[in-house]
Formats: sequence, C-alpha cells, structure tokens
Amino acid sequence: MTSPTPTTGNTYVNQYTNYELEQEELKTLLTRRDTQLSTSLNLKTNGVYETVELQNGEQFFTTNNMSPKRFVFRKVLQIPAPIAAPGTSGPIAHGITGVTLFTRIYGIAVTAADWRPIPNSDIKIVVTGTTYTITNEATSAAITSGIVILEYVKQ
Repeated sequence: MTSPTPTTGNTYVNQYTNYELEQEELKTLLTRRDTQLSTSLNLKTNGVYETVELQNGEQFFTTNNMSPKRFVFRKVLQIPAPIAAPGTSGPIAHGITGVTLFTRIYGIAVTAADWRPIPNSDIKIVVTGTTYTITNEATSAAITSGIVILEYVKQ
C-alpha cells in the first residue's frame, strides 16, 4: 500500500519508516522526513485558545497565487458579565489592530439556565475594526457571561 505524499493541502506523514540504509541514503531520507514533519506540523490548526493574539496555524489564500499565503490569527475575548439583557446590545472593544479580514466569528453565551452558541436565532454578533457587538433578542434569556472567538488575517 502506498502512502499519500505530503503537499500543501495534504499533511499526511507516514508513521512507519525502515531506516536500514547506507549513510548517504539515510541522510537524504531523514532530511526529507524532517521537512515533511515540519511542514505537516506547521500547516495544522493549533488547539490553543488564549486571550492574547496567537497564530492558529492556518494560512489564507492571497489574490495573487504567486504571493505567500497570509497567516491567520486567533484571539479569545471574555464577554463581560452581565453583557446583554433581553432586547439589548452593546459594543465592546476587542483590541485587535491591523485586521484585513475576519475569517471566523463565533463563541458561546452563558445564561442562568444554559449555554448558547453565538451566533444563533436569538443572539447575533457583528464585528468592526475596533469592536464587537452582541445583540440579544427580546425573547432570549439574559447573557451573564461567555466567550467570543475571533480569527482573522492581518496586513
């Protein structure tokens, strides 16, 4: 059975390798395998969610395919408590600068009774260059706390 070859879109690295080779062949094989491992690890989305800006391991296309891809950053924002009574909204500064594109906007709202995804039919979120605004519909429970996760490309 042959293994997939690692490319930009495929980060598979074969788990088993036979190293019974001559010195020069071994050097070549280990160099190639190290490059494949590094490339594969660097292209995987990392699972670190912090309240400070981090590269998340993703790369975003450019309008000119000859240009290097742009790195995607992630920042987790804690929703201050209480944020939104039913039927209200309010802008909150996110503290991120130099954004050219938000690639993902999501989160979780905590109410007295449950946890709700953001956005959903009752809770909306809008992000600008300086703030995010959560709108809580009049029929929804009050949001007591939560998190917003912003993923974005910078200049």
